[in-house]
Amino acid sequence: METNILNPLNTLIVEDQTDDLELILFELGRQGIQVNWNRVDNEADYLAQLHPGLDLILADYHMPQFSAIRALELLQARGLTIPFIVITGSISEEVAVECMKLGAVDYLLKDRLSRLGPAIHQAMRERRLSLEKQRTEEALRDSEIKFKTLFTESLDVILIINSETGIVLDVNKTLQRALGFAPHQLVGKHYSTLIPPLSEAQRSEDLIDAVRHHGAVFESRGFMRADGTICPMDITATVIPWGSGTAVVATLRDVSERMQAQEAQQTAEMLKMQLEHEKELNELKSRFVSMVSHEYRTPLATVMTSSELLLHYAGRMTEENRMRHLTQIQQSVKNMLNLMNEVLTLEKMNLSQLHFEPKSLDLTEFCTAVVDEITFNTQGVIPIEFTITGESRMVCVDETLMRQIVSNLLSNAVKYSPEGSTVDFRLDWGTDRVMLTVSDHGIGIPEEDQKRLFEPFHRARNVSGISGTGLGLSIAKRAVELHGGTLGFQSQVGIGTTFVVIIPINSESKCA
Repeated sequence: METNILNPLNTLIVEDQTDDLELILFELGRQGIQVNWNRVDNEADYLAQLHPGLDLILADYHMPQFSAIRALELLQARGLTIPFIVITGSISEEVAVECMKLGAVDYLLKDRLSRLGPAIHQAMRERRLSLEKQRTEEALRDSEIKFKTLFTESLDVILIINSETGIVLDVNKTLQRALGFAPHQLVGKHYSTLIPPLSEAQRSEDLIDAVRHHGAVFESRGFMRADGTICPMDITATVIPWGSGTAVVATLRDVSERMQAQEAQQTAEMLKMQLEHEKELNELKSRFVSMVSHEYRTPLATVMTSSELLLHYAGRMTEENRMRHLTQIQQSVKNMLNLMNEVLTLEKMNLSQLHFEPKSLDLTEFCTAVVDEITFNTQGVIPIEFTITGESRMVCVDETLMRQIVSNLLSNAVKYSPEGSTVDFRLDWGTDRVMLTVSDHGIGIPEEDQKRLFEPFHRARNVSGISGTGLGLSIAKRAVELHGGTLGFQSQVGIGTTFVVIIPINSESKCA
């Protein structure tokens, strides 16, 4: 099937006879081939009209001033690949062969121009295929040039490795700069020449096997330098066609500087953390000294005053006064012992020396006892309203730690509440957890102090006139965490504070 020629062909007709020209144009029109044509009959005009934009040349074999043979020679001299068809009245076989050798695509007799259309169609097809082949070859050459430039000038090491044998087929000159090997020292050898000897524990998957298995490899490995040292490198490897088979192209990038920068950054971050830790320790020590000096001064002064009064004036005192001073001494010593116990408890928690010993406990009865104890010690100035929801049952908890949790939260609520208010304490039983909620209507916690509320020895700025160590909440939080629970709170200055403890209910079979 003939290929339709839709666009007019730019055609140069080499012909000296007007009748023959009209015959050619008639036949072209009859066969539906449109042309934009020019006619020449001598070498000078031919050269003037010869240009790459021509689609076709139709030439009479012999004219008084010119010939098709000469026209073909001039066409070749110009390096043009324009389809050239010889049209003549008669031609010998030897002449026809000579024309074809010089580049003519066909030759026709003037009395058989019915073949002109098919000859032109065939010439156009061959030209199109030739141009496509030329473009493909040019693109391939351009690609090869680009690849060679990229391969040669790349700042990364590029290895071409036989995907079957692991033998290095080629390597760029960057190898010498990066690893100290000249290219000829590696080409023809197995790529493992660059892999440092590793123990079995360190040995990673073979590169070729990894590429076969995963299709591509993106990882970091150490590669051997010529001086025996190891260079950390990022490697990208994939399979490409190579000749009649395939090859692995591997790109290696030296990441020594990046790793040094990362190590420097890690060192800087570590130093920063150490400095921050040291700052925190200094601040903690400062708060501890401040707390001890404040919390010990008052009871010690009380002990000193009461003991001196008893020492010098006991005989003049009534029994009631003597007992009052002895009670003050006893209470002051008790307060100092409580403070010391809190410090020791926190220290044990920090050193993970505090033993977590869960036992079966009636939590409802336990909480009731703690409420009664705090009410007795505070003479019930701030009533505690204790409510229970859900089905009470035995739980597996550490009783000592639970006392730290409940007593600290209730004591704080009472301590920071104004007279005439109440503290709400709720015990809510769930299927797999128990929730303790302590709410007061006291002074509240300033927002800027809330983020540091559980830090040891930290006290909010609005409690300066109220005695306290700043240890209770820190101990309570860690005690809750030892039970696998959570401790949260909400607070607003002048409105009050609510603490919520959630502790999972463990099976009694886990208890000692």
